[in-house]
Amino acid sequence: MAKVGRPPSKDKKKKVLSVRLPNDLYERLVEYTKINETSFSDVTINALEDWINSNK
Repeated sequence: MAKVGRPPSKDKKKKVLSVRLPNDLYERLVEYTKINETSFSDVTINALEDWINSNK
């Protein structure tokens, strides 16, 4: 029987970050991900990278 599930990623992410968001910010995030066809993770990673790079 063939394996079922997501194929292994080349860039394995091993850390998990849990964040509490205000309802309005969460709703904006949901809307943004739908419009831009992206994931919460991608938006969060890109935002953190931009913020860290701009605050060096």
